[in-house]
Amino acid sequence: MYAISLNPDRHLLLALLLVIAAGLTWAPSAYSAIYKTTDADGNVVFTDVPPKDDAKSFELTEGNTYRPETPVPAIPAPVDVDETQETEESAEEAPRAGYDKIAITAPADDEALRENTGNISVSVSMDPALDTSSGHRIQVLVDGQVAGEAPSATVSLQNIDRGTHSLVAQVVDANNNVLASSSAVVVHLQRYSILNAPGK
Repeated sequence: MYAISLNPDRHLLLALLLVIAAGLTWAPSAYSAIYKTTDADGNVVFTDVPPKDDAKSFELTEGNTYRPETPVPAIPAPVDVDETQETEESAEEAPRAGYDKIAITAPADDEALRENTGNISVSVSMDPALDTSSGHRIQVLVDGQVAGEAPSATVSLQNIDRGTHSLVAQVVDANNNVLASSSAVVVHLQRYSILNAPGK
């Protein structure tokens, strides 16, 4: 009979492996057992610690999971065909706000005017026509200042100083709100001056 002599370090390693193997074999059974008991107040208690008295054991097969419900898309309410037609018809019948076009037609842009009195007649075209029934009127600005107005497409400006001026026509309502403005027209007004009188 032969005796096998092992190194002490090998003995220690072998013993350690046996302990680990035993622990792996015992661990699943130890941690998978759940016990159901009732405490002194009658409350049901679940625990993984074995109680001293008789208790029922359970094996958990699957943890609790939460699956949110898929939201159902909202279905838009059907639109009545008659209501859609009424909305479109009312939009077509609504009066147009403001004016699509307004322009000074006379004097022409960059025109030289010879007028010793300094009076200028300004003609304005617009689309649609001026709504005088609603109190709309035309006012003409000379160099940014109101110089004349009229409830018609022709505005007379009085005693304008000689020199170069910028004219702008505007449509205003009864409350002086500007509804439309034209592009600026530049005119060069020439008028008699006492500085240019004979003998001076």
